[in-house]
Amino acid sequence: MNVFFVLTLLSILFQNCNLLSRNEVDEHLLKGKEALTLGRLDEALSHFHSAIDGDPNNFLTHYRRATVYLAMGRVLQAMVDFTSSLQINPEFTQARFQRALLYVKQGKSVEAGEDLALIPDDHEGLEDIRNKLNFIKERRVILSTTKESDYTAIREITGSILDISPWDTDLRLRRAFANELLERNGDAVADLRVASVMLAGDTLVLLRLSLLHYSTGELTESLNSVRECLRLDPDDSACFKHYKKAKKLNKQLETAEDLLNQEKYPQAAAELERSLSTETEVTHFIFRIKARLCHTHRKLGVLDDVLKWCKEALELQPNDINVICDRADQYIDSDMLDEAMKDFRNAKEIDPHFKRAADGLDRVLKLQKQAGKRDYYKILGVKRTAGKKEIMKAYRQLAQEWHPDMFPDPIEKERAEKKFIDIAAAKEVLTNKEKREKYDRGEDPLDPENGKQHHWHQGPHHGFPFGGGGGGFSFKFNF
Repeated sequence: MNVFFVLTLLSILFQNCNLLSRNEVDEHLLKGKEALTLGRLDEALSHFHSAIDGDPNNFLTHYRRATVYLAMGRVLQAMVDFTSSLQINPEFTQARFQRALLYVKQGKSVEAGEDLALIPDDHEGLEDIRNKLNFIKERRVILSTTKESDYTAIREITGSILDISPWDTDLRLRRAFANELLERNGDAVADLRVASVMLAGDTLVLLRLSLLHYSTGELTESLNSVRECLRLDPDDSACFKHYKKAKKLNKQLETAEDLLNQEKYPQAAAELERSLSTETEVTHFIFRIKARLCHTHRKLGVLDDVLKWCKEALELQPNDINVICDRADQYIDSDMLDEAMKDFRNAKEIDPHFKRAADGLDRVLKLQKQAGKRDYYKILGVKRTAGKKEIMKAYRQLAQEWHPDMFPDPIEKERAEKKFIDIAAAKEVLTNKEKREKYDRGEDPLDPENGKQHHWHQGPHHGFPFGGGGGGFSFKFNF
């Protein structure tokens, strides 16, 4: 076949292919503009991709795709397209103005100034952006003369610049550092979050964010950030070291909470104490652990242990009302009503709307009123935390000891009768769930003033069936 003929045929086919491609480009441009008008950004972006693939030298298509990227928050891609548009057509002022705006937001004053110098003076918005650029330059001069130790000033100056240049990562990291040292941890976290997005792939920023979350007691957030660091670089030793510690502490705290929910208090206390060995420095976690130990030992009812852990927790956070009330509840169970009253009052002063404190005060007042009457726990010689088995054991021992038949002397017998009535009453109240709960709230269910009396059979001798010869009597009681 003639070589010239082949080349001619290929040329014709190539021209037809280009013609078809141009038609497709026009169709993609039209659909892309329609989608952009309707706010369907993903669809618009897809069409502009296709249009640029078919005609990479159309500066307007690059510009349009850049506007879509901007609307999607993809600043770096937008910057690339604005630059491509200007490389194709350096006289395209709108693309240059938009790129200058992005440079200003990124804190790139030199690049922004170079673009602004090529824009006609009458361009809309030019004067405003020049004023902003001059303001940034002035503030940077002030920042350069500010002492590195003046964190308050650094925070204020960098903040004023970031209001105009929110994507300046260097300034944002500097303000985050100042906020950390000023103990404005929430503000520091916010800055580092933004920086981690803008510096995608920077493991150092992610580690810093994770450590800051950890220092404020935000364990879940800390783990999320350090996991992202390891996803980007599985061999990052600093991220792995922190991840290992945070994961261990998180597991210990979760295990302790599960044990508490299962009412396995000794095991929960042991797990919490182990977690104190895992974290020895971060105050937020140490307080949290000691507060839970206070609560856990409150469930176990050992006064010395409760006071120890509550005291250590309150040394870290003196105004924690839950810890204060946990200690107050233990004071009640230990018959230390004055101390309980003091704690509940303190909690109520800290938070006047805290219902637990108000209920606690009411309970103490009722118990103090009850103090002049029968104390069923003291009668049986058991703690307020005693279980039914312990109560029944004490009751049987005392019932045998104070059985009226054991006292032949009439005066002693009468004293024993009264004592025995109290023992029986104590057993009735403390072995009945409903009555005991009422009594623990400060109301005696057997007190006539409360509208109820004990319901056992009343005989002529204080409720006991006496009988027998020789002027004596026999006392009948079932153990």
